[in-house]
Amino acid sequence: MAVSVLATAIAGAATAAGAGGRAQSTCTWLKAPTGPPSGSFCPDHDAGHLIPPQADAVTFGSQTCTNATSEGTFDAYNPNRSFFYGTDNGARYVWCANSCVGGCATSMPQCEGLYRRECDGPPPTPPPLPGQIGGRVLLPQEPRGAACLDGSPPGYWIEPGTGANASKWVLHAEGGGWCWTEEECAQRAKTPLGTSTLWKAATSCYGACDGILSRNCTENPDFCSWNHVFIGYCDGSSFSGGVEGTHEGLHYRGRANLDAVLDSLIADRGLATATDVIFTGGSAGGLTTYLQVDHVARRLPAVPRVVGLGDAGWFLDALTWNGVNVSRTEFAYGFNMWNATAGVNDDCIAVYSETERWRCAFAQYTYPHIKTPTFIAEGAYDSWQMGNILKLPCHDCSGGRCAKGGCPSGVMADCCGNETYTEAFLGYGVTMKGSIQAAIEAKPPGHAGAFVSGCIVHCQTIFNEGEDRWNVWKVGGRTPREVFHAFFFNDSAASAVAIDSLVYPQNPSCPVWT
Repeated sequence: MAVSVLATAIAGAATAAGAGGRAQSTCTWLKAPTGPPSGSFCPDHDAGHLIPPQADAVTFGSQTCTNATSEGTFDAYNPNRSFFYGTDNGARYVWCANSCVGGCATSMPQCEGLYRRECDGPPPTPPPLPGQIGGRVLLPQEPRGAACLDGSPPGYWIEPGTGANASKWVLHAEGGGWCWTEEECAQRAKTPLGTSTLWKAATSCYGACDGILSRNCTENPDFCSWNHVFIGYCDGSSFSGGVEGTHEGLHYRGRANLDAVLDSLIADRGLATATDVIFTGGSAGGLTTYLQVDHVARRLPAVPRVVGLGDAGWFLDALTWNGVNVSRTEFAYGFNMWNATAGVNDDCIAVYSETERWRCAFAQYTYPHIKTPTFIAEGAYDSWQMGNILKLPCHDCSGGRCAKGGCPSGVMADCCGNETYTEAFLGYGVTMKGSIQAAIEAKPPGHAGAFVSGCIVHCQTIFNEGEDRWNVWKVGGRTPREVFHAFFFNDSAASAVAIDSLVYPQNPSCPVWT
């Protein structure tokens, strides 16, 4: 069926906010008198050209060219395809060829109804793959002076909610550790955790955007259709930094970055009229939850319900296995370098002297001052903390692996049967559980909840370390999803607190650490 022959030009110019708030190109459709620039879209002419996998249907007169593109390159020419994509001297072309005959044996100029779409904007962004969130938004750096470490703009990825849950939001602050010295931050500024220039159009979070960010309503029935926002982390300070200008050439603007994200979501996405907001994060993003959740709630005064969910962010102010306080030294130096005093919980800062304010970079000291209801998700034997705070040369010092067939070779063998390491390992779990239990008990009813597994684990509400834990791991027969459900929905029939009474490796849902 031939596409109707039109006049010399078909003007269809329009600008609109695309996915992620990205302005789409202004485009004009022109009658193509001679066909594609290369004369053919056959493999021998155009193999290797990228094809955006999505395009809107375009109507010419009474005929519609619908998108039929699936391949990523021109290496599988299909004469029945409706759209053909190419570039020439920087311009973007879409060719409509509803009546091509003969495939590669016939050059495209012989097809009827060819039209060229000239666009003055960037090419279309491929849609996210399963387990990804697309819609990347890079933000204006002024008026807040928002910036990644290297000075590039901060931003986020967004997947809009649907149906009755379009007014409900999960905001996830990305994790990825910190930089505690000028040298570490200079190196970090060259990575995706320090510059947005390396961010892709879609993110896979920590391997897969599942758990509380999953669109699978079987795995995530409570929040699958909410707005999902993954906030990019590029300041190295859990969004707490507040250095004016630069420090040794780097930008420490964490709080400004968070505010820029909230500005955008409020002004452009409707966050200000949300009915429910969960502010969450994993690892360093979990710490961000504790440090920033009251600030987020203050930015959303009209939202009826804002809660926090800190996942793997309860980093203990604790000694190494041999009695050195490395963690305190690192956080204290970083806190001052970041100028984080104005970027953490105000009420926490108010109770400490100037020399002790670094404590407000730890969840255990901040949590008593948090006014927003906040849920704690943590592993009693947090895998990151085993190596970076406790400084064990291995993770599993319980003897559990030894009982399962002998010690592996290498450093693991140094742990199996080592009483000093075993005592430090098990003692850390006792301290972790006790710290969280005391924090919860000091809160009024409905303001606290927890899932603390007796596992070697880091992050349990989103895919991490190659595993999904949200719907799998259990404490007292309940998963993190089920316990958080009880907390968020005020389920009087189920407890919102599940702290594992079992010592590793007694909980059968915990995998043996390898």
